[in-house]
Amino acid sequence: RGGSFRTGAEDTCDEDLLERGESDSLIRNSDVVAIRTRIPDKYYPPSCTGYVDPPPDIVKMMPIDIIYEDDHISIVNKPELVNTIGRKRMDLQSMLPFILRPPELSQLFAPLQTPRPVHRLDRKTSGCVIVAKTEEAMTRFSRMFASRKV
Repeated sequence: RGGSFRTGAEDTCDEDLLERGESDSLIRNSDVVAIRTRIPDKYYPPSCTGYVDPPPDIVKMMPIDIIYEDDHISIVNKPELVNTIGRKRMDLQSMLPFILRPPELSQLFAPLQTPRPVHRLDRKTSGCVIVAKTEEAMTRFSRMFASRKV
């Protein structure tokens, strides 16, 4: 795997020259140790997603447009040929924590660990998907879909 990444102001390093250590690897005085992490930002932290980077295959397909976003729900435009849920790291749900901001902490509404689509669209269908960010929003929209009010 080739490529480069930023290590300092102007330094770049070829990934082929890097060696990944194990928990029992010895570190010598001349070794440089780096921990790869996502810089804290306005998106969901890696502790929620379990990943530093977004799913690569979805990023290549096309950007996912955010049509509406608040602290409870988001509405995103799902591109065709992307599953809404179900294929680990190959679906819309896996991408959401990397494009949506988490809700502001509130004592009234419990946030979900990661945003979740309230409904699905077929893989070959593009269109709007409602995404819940709080348990209350997930419950209310699920009930509305079940009773065919949405």
